[in-house]
Formats: sequence, structure tokens, C-alpha cells
Amino acid sequence: MVVLAGLHSTVAQTPAPPTIRISVRLVQLDAVVTGLDGHPVTGLTAGDFEVLQDGRTQDIVHCSYVPVNARQSSESVLQPERLRPEQVRRTIALVADDLNLSFTSVGWVREALRRFVDEQMQPGDLVAILRTSGAMGAL
Repeated sequence: MVVLAGLHSTVAQTPAPPTIRISVRLVQLDAVVTGLDGHPVTGLTAGDFEVLQDGRTQDIVHCSYVPVNARQSSESVLQPERLRPEQVRRTIALVADDLNLSFTSVGWVREALRRFVDEQMQPGDLVAILRTSGAMGAL
């Protein structure tokens, strides 16, 4: 009986896994609204939109229209424009995990980044494209 008591006391208890709590104070959403004619719809307010999270309506505290200028052709080279802090509309960081990409996947990532630059970037965007390898070149 003494042996069993000694054996029982040496069994280690598994510690509870750590709990990570994250809070979010601001979520910024971009929306493109066009009419049947394909032209942008202007003059919309926060009341014209509804945002749901897990089925519950979330408050929209600010809504603004950001005009998008006509895109230049993909053959032309765009020179970066130095923005003053008050001109920045969106700050975007794209991180490409090129340490774990296959050779084939590098081409897909490069094309996705090119499409983002050609089709999604807007005047006033401050964009960084980062690579986990820290190298320059392939992307």
C-alpha cells in the first residue's frame, strides 16, 4: 500500500494550455459599389451598408468615398509618388513566405502580386511587399 501511494504521487499533471486573448478595436473595410451602368456610386453613407460578424450587426462609425483614377496600361511604368502622411488612405503590407514556396508556387505568387498592383492599388495607398527570406529579386 505504501508503494502505490509513492507511485501515485510521482505522476505529473499536464498543465493547461496557455490562453491567448486578442482584441480588435478597428476593422477597416473597402467596398466597390457600381451601378448597372458600371460607373461608381457616390454619395453613400454608413447607413447604406450593413456589416455582420457571426450573424450580429456591427456598428459602422465612419464611411467615406475614395475616388479611383483611371488605371494606366500595364505596359507603362508607374513611378512611385512620395506621399505626405495626410495623403495616405490605406497602409498595406503583403508578406510572401518565400522560404517555404516551391519553385512553381513562386510564379503563382509573383502573378498574384502583379495583379494586386495592377488592379487593386489606388492613389493614396502606402504598400510594402515583404519576403520572409529578406532577399531581393525573384518576386
